[in-house]
Amino acid sequence: MDQHNERTAHAWACCPRSERACSRQRSIGQDFVHESDRHLPPRHHMLSRRHSDRAGCGAGTRHIPERNLFRAKHIRQSHKLLIVLFFLTSSMVTVGGTWQVATLTGNGNSANSDGGATSASFNGPRGIAISSTAGYAYVCDSGNGKLRRVSLGTGSVSTLPGSFAKPTDIALLDSGDAAVFTDQNSHNIILYSLTNQTSSVLAGPSPVGTPAHVDGAGTNARFSSPSGIAVISTSGALVVDAGNNRIRHLNTSSGLVSTVAGNGVAGYADGPGLSAQFSFNSPPNAAMSVGVAIDSARTFAVIADNGNLRVRKVDLATWQTSTLAGSGQPGLDDGPSNLAKFSQLKGVSLAAGDSVVIVADGSRIRSIDVQTGHVTTIAGDGTGYSDGSGTSATFRTVYGVGTALNDTAIVVSDNEDHRLRVLRNCSDAACSSGQYRPCAANFSLGGDDQCQECAANSYLDSSSSSCVACPSNSVSSQGSTNLSACACASGFYLDLVAASCVSCTAYPAGGCSAGQYWVACGAQADGGCLSCPAGVTSVAGSNGSASCSCAPGFTGSQCTSCAAGTYKSTVGSGACTACPANSTSDANSTDVSDCLCAAGLYGAATGTCIPCPVGTYKNGTHGGECRACPDKTVTLAEGSTAKESCVCQADYFGLAFLRDTGVHNVSNCYNVSVANGTNTICETSQEVLFRFDNDTGFKECTPCPPLSVSAAGSFSRLDCTCQQGFLGAPGQQCTQCPANANTTAGTVATKPEQCLCNPGFYDVNVTTNVSVTGFLCLPCPSGTVKELAGRGECTGCKALDPLSNSSGTGGDDCKCLAGTEPVQGVCTLCQPGFFKAGPGDDNCTACPVGQYQPSSGARTCLSCPANSYNNLPANGRSQCYACRPCPPNSEAPRGSGLRSQCACSKGYTGRAGEVCSACPAGKYKPVLGDSDCLDCSSVGDNLWSDPGASICGCNAGYE
Repeated sequence: MDQHNERTAHAWACCPRSERACSRQRSIGQDFVHESDRHLPPRHHMLSRRHSDRAGCGAGTRHIPERNLFRAKHIRQSHKLLIVLFFLTSSMVTVGGTWQVATLTGNGNSANSDGGATSASFNGPRGIAISSTAGYAYVCDSGNGKLRRVSLGTGSVSTLPGSFAKPTDIALLDSGDAAVFTDQNSHNIILYSLTNQTSSVLAGPSPVGTPAHVDGAGTNARFSSPSGIAVISTSGALVVDAGNNRIRHLNTSSGLVSTVAGNGVAGYADGPGLSAQFSFNSPPNAAMSVGVAIDSARTFAVIADNGNLRVRKVDLATWQTSTLAGSGQPGLDDGPSNLAKFSQLKGVSLAAGDSVVIVADGSRIRSIDVQTGHVTTIAGDGTGYSDGSGTSATFRTVYGVGTALNDTAIVVSDNEDHRLRVLRNCSDAACSSGQYRPCAANFSLGGDDQCQECAANSYLDSSSSSCVACPSNSVSSQGSTNLSACACASGFYLDLVAASCVSCTAYPAGGCSAGQYWVACGAQADGGCLSCPAGVTSVAGSNGSASCSCAPGFTGSQCTSCAAGTYKSTVGSGACTACPANSTSDANSTDVSDCLCAAGLYGAATGTCIPCPVGTYKNGTHGGECRACPDKTVTLAEGSTAKESCVCQADYFGLAFLRDTGVHNVSNCYNVSVANGTNTICETSQEVLFRFDNDTGFKECTPCPPLSVSAAGSFSRLDCTCQQGFLGAPGQQCTQCPANANTTAGTVATKPEQCLCNPGFYDVNVTTNVSVTGFLCLPCPSGTVKELAGRGECTGCKALDPLSNSSGTGGDDCKCLAGTEPVQGVCTLCQPGFFKAGPGDDNCTACPVGQYQPSSGARTCLSCPANSYNNLPANGRSQCYACRPCPPNSEAPRGSGLRSQCACSKGYTGRAGEVCSACPAGKYKPVLGDSDCLDCSSVGDNLWSDPGASICGCNAGYE
């Protein structure tokens, strides 16, 4: 019977007081309160007073049995309603939320091994004492005869020194440095110092004895299979003497033992002190593990009376025993106190601010409301081992029960499964968006039941109620709500092919080499040492492309080659320096020493080039001295560039030297006085003539070879030189210069290089294998001009008109080149986002939708890469610089211009242009688009897939 129901029934009957006493109480206006009801709430007193006032006392007053309480004919309807409301509300008080069950420690093996939560083992663990401040649970490992200490945070287990017969239940003293426990087979109570890890018998035989019932001090006292123990004061403990069916009081300082409840006869009776009856040892010699728990105020104890299948309550001030819950019939029925049934009561503990009793009942955990005695099963449903929520979890046989974490967590010992399990009461209330309850989502003894955000480096997956760790080598901020919040950590970049964060290339010791620069790792690209472009260099250890400057021999913002006749010895964009007067150099020259005197000049070593003196010549660009003409010859002026410039001295005539032999110092000049005959000058006509002489005399005037001419009065074949536009040695066959080339008028052209391309044309060498066999004169490319004849390159248009759309001899044909437009008379580069395909005076055009151009001066626009789009306004000249990527797990065809063209990838589903979610396990999606994921079962039997799959594979065991 519910204890409060019993008391209320008694209050309604004025008996056993005399009517005189009742009349006396009414006459003085006092409330009538039965002695047994003085601790009841005021509303119980009010019910008693109202009934006594209306019904009176005496012979006409009758006791109303509990079963007829609601049928009493003389009770007014309003009283009946009040009573019904009281019993309904008081019998329905429970702990809200969902009980979660998890394994704290133990691998399930019946053994004795310390270690971590999954490696430690027990042998029939029973009683538990919790030290929340120290973070430990102390466990009676009965089968091993040991005391074990378990970390509440990690589940790691260690064995305390000492061996005992059969430790059954344990309690911590208020000092926190010692514990007392019952040794059931030694029939004594042992004090254990947690500081020194030593033990001594506090009460009962030492070391062992026979079962008996004797009050007394220390080893003079006797017990019979003491089972449960609980501390009730700084120097007192309550012991369940199971074999004697009694409750004993133990002074933990002196060891004095006294009996406070129970007459020793196995039975069931509530009542004061020694008149009460218990049935702890029923049936006799059964495995006894009787639990006892004390409220935090230390006003009452609750005891599991398994023989009577009831939970009893003992007042610690009066030693009055009452029944809290249980009908006495075996079963597992929940319900009101007098109807609930139990099957195998063991350990008990108080929780939720002493408002409920947690009791171990075989393979189930039951909750009893302390006020009403209402019983509810909160965990366990059948025998077995499985963690889970509420009655979906299973136990084998639960013995010990301990309360931790301010009464919010329950630790129990699963005796036959050799494990410690933990229960937490988790709220069912929903959290705000982006939050979760760790108690239910990631259950642990130290968890918090309050809604909270995910920690840094994790995110809350919309498909789960728990936080998911970011992928390897990635991080996120606290409160992240999706995978896209995870970014590669410092020192890592996202490899799009591998779809993972990969280590960045390490910065080399000493930095990058000269001619290179360091680029740091980006979000989606590795870093490393990159080479500067052609014509550009850098110093060792440079960082960034800006460190690259023009190498020696190159100049300007584009690092173009220094032209022939100039040099540059420094790094940077500075201008090239002209060679000293009368000297020249090759293109890309890097030092003044590369400047050499031109043909007909000498003195490069001194830095000043001067003309070769009369009588000397220099026929090439080199640093040597001028050469003297052959004997009897002389040059007619300074600065002669060829030995052919050497002519016979005065009073001599003839060929200066024999060109056929190439012998430099052999002359062929003759003294005039030696000549025979009359010197007749040959006249020029359409048939150019010369007069040939030799040692034997003169011949008649003879025509020069084809395409060659001679001056009047010529007397040697060697005076015949090729006409303009032709070249050849004097007196030899003449060949025509290439098309669009000519020779300089008035000069004797004997070598191919003396053929000069006409204005508007430039020369290109013709090679066979590695030998140069000739050259061609080609029109200057569009955008360039060449004003003078020569063997040089075409040059760009003037600064104001930097491009020509056709070859020409001057700058009049220059137009703005492709990638530029006229702005206030100046050709200006197209802005980013614009292009111009060809030369002309028209303006640049904006890139169309789906294309972009990040650079200035573009001739074309670039199509957006696959998996990205660009729909920025087309009328802005600088708005569109780069395409934006599609949302995660989606892709778009190259050239896409709208976000809506981003479709979910294979294995992912969602709306176009939005974040796509992975197909759950067991489903797949083989195509690109926003279609739904398909069940693998629709394809065939025994198929399965992981999340994000585009195909299904066989289940394990199938192929």
